[in-house]
Amino acid sequence: MITAVLASPIAHRLNNVWNSEIIMSWDYSTEPPKQHGRSMLIALGCTLLGVCVQKVLADDYFNPALLDIDNPGQGKTDLSIYEIGPGQAPGKYHVDVYVNNNKVASKEIEFTLKKDASGKSTLQPCLSAAQLKSFGINIEKFGQDDKAQCIDLSVIPSASATFHVNPQQLLLSIPQTAIIQVPRDYVDPQEYDEGINALLLNYSFAAGNNRGKGENGSDQRSEFLNLRPGLNLGAWRFRNYSTWSKTSGDGDAESQFSSVYTYAQRDIIALGGNVTFGQSSSPFDVFDSISYTGAQIASDDDMLPDSMKGFAPVIRGTAHSNAQVIVRQNGYVIYQNYVAPGAFEINDLYPTGGSGDLKVTVKETDGSEQHFVVPYASVPVLQREGRFKYSLTAGRYRSYDNDVEKTPFMQGTAIYGLPYGFTVYGGVQASQYYDALALGVGKNIGDLGPFRWMSPTPNQRCRIRTPLVGAPGASATAKISPPPVPIFPLLAIAITARGSTPCRTRWIPIPVMTTGKRRTRAAAARRRLSTSPWAGRLVP
Repeated sequence: MITAVLASPIAHRLNNVWNSEIIMSWDYSTEPPKQHGRSMLIALGCTLLGVCVQKVLADDYFNPALLDIDNPGQGKTDLSIYEIGPGQAPGKYHVDVYVNNNKVASKEIEFTLKKDASGKSTLQPCLSAAQLKSFGINIEKFGQDDKAQCIDLSVIPSASATFHVNPQQLLLSIPQTAIIQVPRDYVDPQEYDEGINALLLNYSFAAGNNRGKGENGSDQRSEFLNLRPGLNLGAWRFRNYSTWSKTSGDGDAESQFSSVYTYAQRDIIALGGNVTFGQSSSPFDVFDSISYTGAQIASDDDMLPDSMKGFAPVIRGTAHSNAQVIVRQNGYVIYQNYVAPGAFEINDLYPTGGSGDLKVTVKETDGSEQHFVVPYASVPVLQREGRFKYSLTAGRYRSYDNDVEKTPFMQGTAIYGLPYGFTVYGGVQASQYYDALALGVGKNIGDLGPFRWMSPTPNQRCRIRTPLVGAPGASATAKISPPPVPIFPLLAIAITARGSTPCRTRWIPIPVMTTGKRRTRAAAARRRLSTSPWAGRLVP
């Protein structure tokens, strides 16, 4: 008698270990020895059969009919998603959303089956444009429709999404250039506080006595009072600056009260600036500052975070992993942060007090490093890339000399920061007797330093309203045209004849190139020798 016991293969899915065992025994008491050869053949066939069966049963199979035992009418259940898929069925899941390892939200998100580059089915999130924006991802930069209900993340280079089922986490890896940049120290305008209504008063008082000696000596007393009252009423700020002085001696006394300025001002958050009504001064970034009585709307740098004030270059590069970016200037570390794989952009460097090239180091997770240099130097006109400064002023020229006519005028200026370190700016002034147009460009040119070139008020013209000597009732018009635009910036000085008007200013170009790192013998002539066109009555 031959007894053969065949143990069927036992599948272990986690470690893919298969165990098979064949136990054979022969009882020679019941079978003659002559049948041993046939028994050996039977045993060998069973062994081969066991091996074949083992290969066929490599994958587990669960009969879905077993799920219908308690509910026969529910129909056959598809379990293939657990058998060959990602191990989780498509649908809506409440997950924690992480963008570059930073948790940004916890919400319900729909997942669908999609095949990756290797052809394997994975669960991918269906994220709308509004959801991606709420996560701080800039989809408009990649030409996606704002109204799209399911954005394909593959349009963003190096972007990926991973869904961890057990902890219910969605990990989004997004290149830094696709992230909506929020500058350091940024405060959401919705959190602005206008403060309480308040009445303010700053003051200072000084007095002194001067006693004379001898018979002819006289005593004098002087007093001075400085007043700066103010009123905060909602979003409005009312300010005044007044002075009072008194001098007395030898029985005489003289006192004077002056109001230096009075204005009302409020911020306009949507425009990043403020509006001013009353007595104030125009900006001096393009033209000389002009005291006026009227209205002005202008941008305000105080509404920017500290990391966006002043000028600093934009640093661009590419990281091959979750890399560390270190920026040094003059041997000191001024910036350090981590970026996701892909292109990155750093545009919130704090302005430094001096010039010096920026040395950038990108440390990858495998220990490799990238090194490159970004030139940096600054002149006052340079603006950060994308920064727009503006001003629009209308009113009457306000002079502290009562003999000067209060001439109505309008003025507008604009400055814009372009890529690659360029800044363009311009302005226009218009009044009854004086028109001026200014255009200019500034550029950081690396080792040569920054430069600024400005057209010397081209198309400047004046109409002299005062009669010319020897010609009663006559008038004249003067026009000054700028020289041809040079290849290199030229230094120009203005020479005004004594007793003449600014209209008769003659610009003399000096062909000497000046940079932010060099001084030339012509540097002393950079200041305009003529006075402001608003400094007095126009006379021949």
